[in-house]
Amino acid sequence: MSAPPTTDRSGPRTLARRRLTRRYAAGRRDFQDKDLTGWNLRGIQLRDADLRDCLLEDADASGADLRGVELARAQASSLIAREARLSGADLGFSVLRRADLRRADLRDADLPLAQLQRADLRGADLTGASAYGVFLAGADLREATLSGARLSGADLRGADLRGADLSDALLDEADLRAARLAGAILEGCLLDGARADAAALATARLDSLPRALRALAA
Repeated sequence: MSAPPTTDRSGPRTLARRRLTRRYAAGRRDFQDKDLTGWNLRGIQLRDADLRDCLLEDADASGADLRGVELARAQASSLIAREARLSGADLGFSVLRRADLRRADLRDADLPLAQLQRADLRGADLTGASAYGVFLAGADLREATLSGARLSGADLRGADLRGADLSDALLDEADLRAARLAGAILEGCLLDGARADAAALATARLDSLPRALRALAA
């Protein structure tokens, strides 16, 4: 008596992920407008893929290789992308509210006008990121590296920047009211026209505070 045929008990999202990775391996890079809501994308390799306008809400891309990925206008609220590799990625105009980006590599990423309100960016590396007008109100940026980041006009109201490295960052016209800056490094950063609380500035590392603001923080 012949054995019954085996049944693939993988869920539909698992099978869909396999199809996506097979197509990527075959050379396809265009995955625009896909609905990846809730997908398990942990550790996936999608370097330089085009994911513009994709839905990624509640997806888990922890540890994924997303270097150079196009994610402009992606809807990715509550995305989990801990330790994801996103250097050079384009996240302009994307929605990443409450996203978990702890220890993510976002070096040289493009984030203009991205919405990252209440996102968790603890320990993330945003060195050299271009984030003009980014919305980071209430975000957790403790111990994050933002050295040389371009944050002109950024909304950082109530953001937690304790211990963050903001050396040489552009923060002109940024809103830092109610931000927590204890131990933050501000050496060489541009703060022309920035709005900040004197009490908060006083908690930053005063040896790194631009000279023009030391009197205000004193």
